[in-house]
Amino acid sequence: IYNVAEEDGLTETEWIQAIADVVGWKGEIVPVDPDKLPGSFSIHGQDLVMDTRRIRAELDYKETLSRAEGIRRTIEWDRANPPEELPPNAFDYEAEDTVLAELGK
Repeated sequence: IYNVAEEDGLTETEWIQAIADVVGWKGEIVPVDPDKLPGSFSIHGQDLVMDTRRIRAELDYKETLSRAEGIRRTIEWDRANPPEELPPNAFDYEAEDTVLAELGK
């Protein structure tokens, strides 16, 4: 069994920043403790870390694109193929604003 993943996995905050960099977003990323989030936010609470040394050594696996290019292509595809319908509570901006206000942001 081979783990197929990037050699240098990112934290959630690093992923958000990488996506922000590709799209040119200049906003502030505000980490929040899960216990301070309202019930409408789902936190999985589990990190996913994979060791990819075996596939890289045995099959000479390596990425064919940069991370930034992969993100750019994914965003391009997502924008060209939006979901037909979003869940009714897909975004809760009021709850987000409340959390940020409590943090003084």
